[in-house]
Amino acid sequence: IKGTPGERAGLRRGDKIMAIDGKDTTYMTLDEAVSLMRGPEDTELDLTIHRDEDAFEVHIIRELINVVSVPDYYITDEEHGIGYIEITNFSDRTYEELRKALEFLDERGQKALILDLRFNPGGTLGAALEVANEFVS
Repeated sequence: IKGTPGERAGLRRGDKIMAIDGKDTTYMTLDEAVSLMRGPEDTELDLTIHRDEDAFEVHIIRELINVVSVPDYYITDEEHGIGYIEITNFSDRTYEELRKALEFLDERGQKALILDLRFNPGGTLGAALEVANEFVS
């Protein structure tokens, strides 16, 4: 996620977390792994990462993360008025962030829209429905 301690430590989309503070993640549920990674701000966390054919250690200092659902929006083709909005997850703030992006694009002459949901792992059903209702009647 952009702007997080993981990104600053060099983590990339597709990296596999093999261990959290030395604990093997092979048979952990997602909730168990997330629970181990969460902790008080300014505390430390060591991850064993597998990327391609390599395994390596990453040291992270935890911090409060403010996840933005709509990190990117712009007019991609001014001649045809094509807007672009990226939605990276569906959270309680997604609809509000989407409305702000749509207003911004409308003010700049948007006539068509690319809604980029690639790599979006999901989120809350209610937030996803709010977004869908914006485009479907």
